[in-house]
Amino acid sequence: MPGPLTISHHESAVAMDHPEAERLATVPAELTYLLEIPGPHRINDAQPAPL
Repeated sequence: MPGPLTISHHESAVAMDHPEAERLATVPAELTYLLEIPGPHRINDAQPAPL
């Protein structure tokens, strides 16, 4: 199993274990799915803006 991952931007760094990194990698795919699906569960373009 891969080891921990460190993400940094400017001065702060965040370390996460492999399961957390895998979950983080699924977020863009899930967000894309929710933007593209038809019907009542679709989110509109403005809803992810605060993220």
